[in-house]
Amino acid sequence: MTISGNKNYRNCAVIIPTYNERDTIVKTLRDVLMQLPGCHIWVIDDNSPDDTSGSVSSFASREVTLIQRTSKNGRGSAVLHGIREVYKQSSYTRIIEMDADYSHNPRELSALVTACRDNTIAVGSRYIAGSRIEGWPLLRKILSACANILIQLVLHLPLHDATNGFRCYSRAAVATLLSRRMISSGFVMLSESAYMLYNKGYRFIEIPSRFVNRKMGSSNATPREFFDALVTLLQIRRTYV
Repeated sequence: MTISGNKNYRNCAVIIPTYNERDTIVKTLRDVLMQLPGCHIWVIDDNSPDDTSGSVSSFASREVTLIQRTSKNGRGSAVLHGIREVYKQSSYTRIIEMDADYSHNPRELSALVTACRDNTIAVGSRYIAGSRIEGWPLLRKILSACANILIQLVLHLPLHDATNGFRCYSRAAVATLLSRRMISSGFVMLSESAYMLYNKGYRFIEIPSRFVNRKMGSSNATPREFFDALVTLLQIRRTYV
């Protein structure tokens, strides 16, 4: 069921980075187009061994563009690649990033778009009233909470959830993101992009999100990785002063 009524979303581009998402990508594409009729989806695939790109190609929709990269360079890099391509098209005034594994619910897309303004970024948050996380073991919840606490302590961002890549940006915000090179990678890149925008005067609004863990396995984060993240966060703080 669509929640979008008769509204048309031709001004919206949805960027979906993929790596081994063959089992979910077609359903994701179908549901996104149902929730945001008229939008255009850009799939950035990092040479998935499971032939995710073949599934996207078989979908055969004029509203879906596939970009195949030659190697796995990470989610943040894929999203930035998509943002650069989307920004070349002047018709898009709202740009969304989301994952293809249903950890980000397509039914929440219209709420993100509605909340987004030229000077306000809408963020799907796992840590505000009305949100919930399903399928995470306790250790994963603790690590995620600690990561967000660390980000708050260092960057003082007005966000409860700075590590969830379910966001809607205005075209002006995207221009700001593309105005300089990112210095981070991994989950910290989401914090860097938010900090860059925050320092340029952009506001954030968080939308409750139901986050469902669809990935097998558990987090392999180590103390060393958290130390590296702290160092990077301090570098970010110095860079954008």
